[in-house]
Amino acid sequence: MSQVEGDVLSALVSEVHGMTGLEAAPRLLRTAAVLVEKAGYEIARSERSSRVTQIILIAAELDRLGELFEKPVAEPIGESRGRRLDAR
Repeated sequence: MSQVEGDVLSALVSEVHGMTGLEAAPRLLRTAAVLVEKAGYEIARSERSSRVTQIILIAAELDRLGELFEKPVAEPIGESRGRRLDAR
């Protein structure tokens, strides 16, 4: 990893640590999704590509969770009993 790449990642990590609150969760999940997906594509370029599908699926799940947490909660918590978080 070059010095510039290391500086960019360090800046990203610093920025992430400064984010708080429920509004930050979807952005953080989607950022994680992009990073995991990029790692998957980089792994695919090497001979160790047998786990790429799993990595891409993890990235997609992180993105889906980010989308889920962007949606406002439509019902009080007490009324959602028995309903899964990932139900649409």
